[in-house]
Amino acid sequence: GNTLYFASDMPGGYGGLDIYRCNKLGDGRWSSPINLGDKINTKEHDSYPFIIDNKFYFTSKGHLGFGGYDIFEATIAPNAVFSDVRNMGKPINSSKDDVALIFNKDKSSGYLSSNRDDANGFDYVYYFNTNYTPPPVVTTILAQTDSVKKQENIAANFTNSNSSSQKNSTSSSNDKLKQKEVHTHSKPEPHTAYFEFDSYQATSEDLNNMQLFADYWKQHKNQFIKLKAFADCRGNAAYNYKLATKRATTFYNQLVKLGVNSNKILIVSIGENESLKECITCSACTDQQHAKNRRLEVIIK
Repeated sequence: GNTLYFASDMPGGYGGLDIYRCNKLGDGRWSSPINLGDKINTKEHDSYPFIIDNKFYFTSKGHLGFGGYDIFEATIAPNAVFSDVRNMGKPINSSKDDVALIFNKDKSSGYLSSNRDDANGFDYVYYFNTNYTPPPVVTTILAQTDSVKKQENIAANFTNSNSSSQKNSTSSSNDKLKQKEVHTHSKPEPHTAYFEFDSYQATSEDLNNMQLFADYWKQHKNQFIKLKAFADCRGNAAYNYKLATKRATTFYNQLVKLGVNSNKILIVSIGENESLKECITCSACTDQQHAKNRRLEVIIK
């Protein structure tokens, strides 16, 4: 690349961390740092620049947000002028600290770091999917009648699931109304799945249990299914984080296969952090104690 973006608290900024750029010169050297200006930088911390296409993403505590650090998007013109700075909104941002957003090459998915789900303020890496399809409009027909004959108009209320408005109307039918059995699903209890050492293969029983979560979600599509994945302490932290992510992805794929909207599944990869402290050191843990940490928790939020 010919432009380098970075954050620094060097003298001469607007306050806290500011975001700068350097341009690559013809002889291969870099220019002096150029502050991105007050459209991007504030008197608070501004950092974690990321660019894809003509969009510039960054983290700020000074721009108007939901609380703590939020993630923002701006448009970059060819002359390096920034415009249309906007908050990314929910669910990317929360009332806690949300930082360091990145996308994959086609912007179909990405990652960010946040402490939104941890009372102790620990940051976790979250995966998100941008291929979101809004749920179809569901229309509920409420009809009140003692008996219905063929070709008889029925007064009804039509309620759009995306709106609180109602519309009175009548409907003519050539058939009698038929009773339809409606199944209701109670909220599943959190489910914990366990894994063999250095494996992300789930048992068929654990995968089949995801049907309960999928059935419940289909009746409560405003809720999220959180997959919180862990690893034992053997191996290095980076490897254990990737292994935990693969474990969560196994269940993510199963839930999507069962009809859950991918945008409603949260992957929280913990890795070897938050181990169940049943032994003083990792080397002192028994196989049974290690096994308890090779787990994934499935929770309806």
